[in-house]
Amino acid sequence: MSDTPDEKNRIISAVGAPRMLLGYNYTWGFDKFGWYFGPHWRPGDAVDPDQGKTYEEIFHDEQDPQKRERGPEPWQENWLTCLPRNLELLKSKWDIRIIRIFLLCNAQNLGTSNNSARTWAFARTLHPRFLRHLQTLFDTVRQKEMKVIPSILDFGVADPVHRWEKRHHIVTDPAMRSTFVEQIVTPFAQLGKSYRDVIYAWEVMNEPSWMNAAIWPNHTVRVPAASVKEINAFLGAVLERIKREDPQAKTTVGHRYYRDLDTYETGDLKQFHYYPSYYRGLGGVLDIVPLTDPERLPVVYRESPKPILGEIGATAHQGEPWLELDDKDIGSARNRIRERLLQAERKGYALTLIWPDMDWNKDTSDDHLKLSPSAQQGLDDFKARPKP
Repeated sequence: MSDTPDEKNRIISAVGAPRMLLGYNYTWGFDKFGWYFGPHWRPGDAVDPDQGKTYEEIFHDEQDPQKRERGPEPWQENWLTCLPRNLELLKSKWDIRIIRIFLLCNAQNLGTSNNSARTWAFARTLHPRFLRHLQTLFDTVRQKEMKVIPSILDFGVADPVHRWEKRHHIVTDPAMRSTFVEQIVTPFAQLGKSYRDVIYAWEVMNEPSWMNAAIWPNHTVRVPAASVKEINAFLGAVLERIKREDPQAKTTVGHRYYRDLDTYETGDLKQFHYYPSYYRGLGGVLDIVPLTDPERLPVVYRESPKPILGEIGATAHQGEPWLELDDKDIGSARNRIRERLLQAERKGYALTLIWPDMDWNKDTSDDHLKLSPSAQQGLDDFKARPKP
């Protein structure tokens, strides 16, 4: 028989909550989602939707003297230059020792295709800048004695505005999926074997269920880009390849909803994100639209391994106030971070990762942490909590 909410709270109060690990979503640098890791787009490399360009045509710049003379954009390496300082601040000030960082994001750094093509092709070999950036990331995390959750791909590959680019074929097309696994996942996982001590878990994809949703996160109605079967085929193929290359590697998938854990592949460590919305639709008519979360954060103190709470919000627009906190988490980022982290710890989560509250930095000379002074105070409060 399952525990009632009162019984769960009684047990938690009786045994005390174990100390929870605190993590940070490092996300991406300089508002360059999909462009900051590996090779990069340049102003002169605009893609014509009627012609398209392959990854190889766009990014093998080193063979083009005219492009080589232009040199790299100034922000191309700055996110890695700023990384050691930011990691040191996270660790020394708030004892944050685990970061989650997006790699390919929406895969725009892999190129695009023309309208008539069934799909598009990767380069014959992986651009060396991908692995150089990944190795630098791993080296920096190791030097700081921290761990990282590298998130390989984001649901943005199915962005409806750019659906003509066919990046969602990475998930839906078996040949494209196989190419992605062979040319991207395999070398990533092979490199990761030498950095097993710093990889908390490989994350296959961020919030894949959006690809099967009729409503995109910006609330526009769109035909789903992929079926549940196709998404699971992709997740399963990547999970299998990571394990083949390194059987000791840990894996996860960054699911948007708690219920996604029952629908999609999860990897070794279950993970979901919590931005509660209590909208219930018109008498059930709109319940097919994934806009709701559990009314209360699930209790996981008896689960093994415990799920990862991969994202919780620090701002008022990242979901509604948590009903179970009785308005303690309203008014400021400080309140939200302090109260939500304390509640996650009380409910038995081993790891919770904060999503930052500041807008993306447009200054390409420096990549600051995106935490407001109020959010930093909330982290200060949580760090100062009494020991269990």
